[in-house]
Amino acid sequence: WCHRIICCSEFLRQILIQSHGVSQDKAQRIFNAYHGPAVEDVHATPDQARDQLGLNGGRRYVLTICRLMGWKRVDGIIEALQGLPEDVDLLVAGDGDMEEAWRKLAADLGLAERVHFLGNVPHEQIPLYIRSAHVFVLNSEYEGLSHTLLEVLYLGTPIVASGVCGNPEVVEDGVNGLLVDPRDSSTLREALARLLADPGLGERLVAAGLGRRADFDRESTFTQVETV
Repeated sequence: WCHRIICCSEFLRQILIQSHGVSQDKAQRIFNAYHGPAVEDVHATPDQARDQLGLNGGRRYVLTICRLMGWKRVDGIIEALQGLPEDVDLLVAGDGDMEEAWRKLAADLGLAERVHFLGNVPHEQIPLYIRSAHVFVLNSEYEGLSHTLLEVLYLGTPIVASGVCGNPEVVEDGVNGLLVDPRDSSTLREALARLLADPGLGERLVAAGLGRRADFDRESTFTQVETV
């Protein structure tokens, strides 16, 4: 009955076309728009952001932001942390049903002091946490087109993401981030180790990510919606 169906990723568009027989002309991809501060408007350096948040300046931080639901695979990030240097901590921003189980996993692996569950962080603090992190991880098994990845891409923190669903439409492996298998914590550990050991790699990936901002700009995406 619809004249057009707007899909926020090619991944979702192809589900309609291949699984439900929707014509290619009817299903149109228009990316989600970034809605947040510009990288130029977040003035805190990583060191200043860590200081403002009360984080230990002598530690290195891996950050994930998500609902704590099973398919977000925070357990894989905790498992990957086990093989990383002792000065690396994991910050988990968000709450949900899996928090207790994942706290127990961290304790069972001897990582309770290195995995910090921050709870439901006020959104105005999220840019500071993104800026403070040495690496951001989204290890989920499903994403349509992640707004969180857009926030991190705009704010200039190196990204490791699961190579599933809509994520590769934001993060191109080896170009503006690294993609991993969300069901294999060893690939995630290797990607994190690469970025933590080579800040220059992170800088190159961030620069390429900032170059993609126009793809998710509100003026561009809203204009496409208005045209439809």
